[in-house]
Amino acid sequence: MNEINFELSFSELINSVSMDLLYPSESDEKIELVDFGCNLTLPIDEKSFKSVINAKSKDKFEICDVQEFYSSVAIPQDWWTEYETVRMRKFLILKDILSNKLSDLVYIRIGRVEINAYILGKDKFDGTIKGIKTLIVET
Repeated sequence: MNEINFELSFSELINSVSMDLLYPSESDEKIELVDFGCNLTLPIDEKSFKSVINAKSKDKFEICDVQEFYSSVAIPQDWWTEYETVRMRKFLILKDILSNKLSDLVYIRIGRVEINAYILGKDKFDGTIKGIKTLIVET
């Protein structure tokens, strides 16, 4: 996927680019499409978000800079092989899709060691809250 066809739906684009895309951490995990429909609204608050995803009230909740999500995957390193370079291109495409199809992007992290990471925003077409999620393991 080199050219992005923005006429495709958000879900078609995300499913296309994330098919074999893994987020690197201590446990490389898939990128998944999430669509909360009308169950969430912006701005997202901790209590309602935890309720929608069935998280425990004691789980750590953070809203971070969206760029933080890309820091380990979109900045080339000297030691990278072709695999990491190809993965970086896919993450840059993913970033482009998210910023073009969604507004008001927010990066949410839930948990401490096994962190459920979400990038969410308001779909520019239908106004619902959509985005991606993955699991990041940090010990």
